[in-house]
Amino acid sequence: MKNISSFLAIILLSACSGIHHQAKKLTGDAATQGDPTQANAARSLFDFSSSFQNSGSLQASARWKRSATEAISESRRTALPLLILLTHQMSQPGAELETMLGGVPELGNPDTQRFVLLRVDYADQNTAHSEYYLSLKKRYQPHGFPVLLVTLPDGTEVARQTGYSSEWKSRTTQWINYAAEQSKKRAGTRRKEMEKFGYRMWSDRQGTQVWARLEKVDANQAVFISEWGEPFRTFISRLSDADQARLTKKAEG
Repeated sequence: MKNISSFLAIILLSACSGIHHQAKKLTGDAATQGDPTQANAARSLFDFSSSFQNSGSLQASARWKRSATEAISESRRTALPLLILLTHQMSQPGAELETMLGGVPELGNPDTQRFVLLRVDYADQNTAHSEYYLSLKKRYQPHGFPVLLVTLPDGTEVARQTGYSSEWKSRTTQWINYAAEQSKKRAGTRRKEMEKFGYRMWSDRQGTQVWARLEKVDANQAVFISEWGEPFRTFISRLSDADQARLTKKAEG
């Protein structure tokens, strides 16, 4: 896979101790290390809707990304957890699980999207011998296949399911719902901690909300860092009246 180093940096974030160190990582890496993904985001994302609303790329059934870079980038932009399918193209249980997941409405409807989907095929030799696969294997230590993993955008594991049979359809659906709820709880706890470092909810005039920290005000634009380290900017005039008033009060104070 391309841009493997981006994924390595992300999955190792959760190994760092303390929310303060995590907050520094969120705000500092893009500025100090020249990450091209972050630099492009800072140049191109100018409003909440283009940056953080669902992309609408999912249609009638679950659509799996093959690129870890793309999946993680979308996860960080949207604050949606990752659902990672570790499988093998010759695995009958893996094929059955993938077919079953393709029929789960919450995985195929962009209006109810709960995860960013990433498929990793053990049979792909380029994948099996890549730094990405080796680091993933070392961190999560999957045994057998198929394996379903749900992680937060920084790689923190939330839940996993190993194996599959046709009798597991209801069980797997329940597991998906459980994993989604646990992801919300874990992310909510993290947000409470990040309030200490200036993170809060911001809104635009269309009602789109983003949990972020104000980095700076530059002329008629405000620059933010999202909760998962995505830098973005928006014209101040696009912010809600309440948020514009906060910026004015801060400038006057």
